[in-house]
Amino acid sequence: MSCSKFPKCRGRGAWSKLSDDDRKRWYDALKAHEKEHPIPIIRDLDGNPLTDAKGKPIEHPDDVDSKDHDRSSNDAIQYDTVNSGAA
Repeated sequence: MSCSKFPKCRGRGAWSKLSDDDRKRWYDALKAHEKEHPIPIIRDLDGNPLTDAKGKPIEHPDDVDSKDHDRSSNDAIQYDTVNSGAA
């Protein structure tokens, strides 16, 4: 689905054009929503956090996808080996 006025859609209004009372009301509503629905911290199977309280990924030095990891090394566990039960 898309906006019925696309591509000439004007989008939403400017935050700065709202009255101070409206801005305060929307800001308070956002804070209440964030309090009722906090961002979950995603964890791996060992219980180690993978995201911070803002939902941003946490870099771990032993991550497989880290920038310093040598993907050509033979110490990586193969997917098929893990699933077949052979080690």
